[in-house]
Amino acid sequence: MDRQVERPQDEFSEDLNPQPQAGYNFGQEGPDTTQGTPASEMKQMYTRLPNLSDAELAELSVVETGMRLEQGKTYIDLNDLERGEFSAMASMVAEETNRLVAKDAVSYDLWNKLRGHGERSNQ
Repeated sequence: MDRQVERPQDEFSEDLNPQPQAGYNFGQEGPDTTQGTPASEMKQMYTRLPNLSDAELAELSVVETGMRLEQGKTYIDLNDLERGEFSAMASMVAEETNRLVAKDAVSYDLWNKLRGHGERSNQ
C-alpha cells in the first residue's frame, strides 16, 4: 500500500519547504548518482590520478554538479582523496568543486585503490 497524499499547494509551500525531497532515497525512481560523466573525459584527472589506467578512469562515474546525494550512501571526492570516503547527509549536493564518485558505482578493487591513494599521499 504505497499511497501518496496529495497536499494542496499554496503561495507559501515553496517557502516553507524549498527542498521537499531532501534526504529521500529514490532507488529506481529518481536521481541516479551512479551515472555521470566518466573521469576519463576530465583531463585534470589524468594528472590528479596518474596511477590509474584509462580503463579505470573510464569506470569512475563522476556525479553531476547540482545533483543531490543520497542520504547514507558512501562517496569519495577525487579532488580531495585525503578526506577519504564519507556518507552523505540529506542536505548534501554535488558542488562545482567536487568530483564525487559513489561507492556502489565502482569495483571493490578500484575503490580500495582510490582510498589507498589518499592515505599514501599523507605519508
